Amino acid sequence: MKHSLFLAMALAAVTGCSAQAADNEVVGESNSQIIGGTVDNGDPSVVYIVMDGKYGCSGSVISSTVVLTAAHCLAGFSSFEVRTGTNAGSSPTSKLAVKEVHAHPSYNPNGSADQKYDIGVIVLSKATSLSPLTISRTALTNSAIGKDVRLVGYGWNDGVSKSGGGVKRQVTVDLNELKSDDFSVGEYGHTSCHGDSGGPAFLGGKIIGVTSYGYDYPWEACIDAGFYTRVDLYTSFIDQYTR
Repeated sequence: MKHSLFLAMALAAVTGCSAQAADNEVVGESNSQIIGGTVDNGDPSVVYIVMDGKYGCSGSVISSTVVLTAAHCLAGFSSFEVRTGTNAGSSPTSKLAVKEVHAHPSYNPNGSADQKYDIGVIVLSKATSLSPLTISRTALTNSAIGKDVRLVGYGWNDGVSKSGGGVKRQVTVDLNELKSDDFSVGEYGHTSCHGDSGGPAFLGGKIIGVTSYGYDYPWEACIDAGFYTRVDLYTSFIDQYTR
């Protein structure tokens, strides 16, 4: 079983179709999509990020000019586009120009999948009218274990065929385990997947984490719980760009 980052697979990028299997993905990125969820026609401030014209991740608008995502969705890429809408892979509602990107300065793109500091921000060229989502500033404790967490993202919805990316989906799952830098949510059949990377986990209406990594077998991706970087640990990093 492979422990892998949920970077976005190579897309038939402008069409939003998954064109390559996970083994052909760029190292250090995450391809994640919601497994076992439903199409999400809401959550307009959860957005789709296209890197180098062919890789996809998810993100959250947290201020008029800032999108929160995973560091592995930023490191090693040279161009970025933010798209909005339910079917943002093939027919986005709008496209938001990017001014600059910032992975956490301690993030190591050559490290293991379950490393720390997998968080970053995209600064937009112009302010968006999308309503900012709220990040949680309260330290997560073990009291959160077992509570319902809602996941949103544009990743695959089928880990066997490695398909379905570019469409916004959501699923509600349990928070399974809290660790020093991340937490796990979901189970086989109800979890995040490739292309969901950088997308939000909501608890009580606030973002408590961003999709980071999960488990793959050679013949099936996203077979178990997904792991999310804890947002409460990185508010000082985020605040540099939102305040």
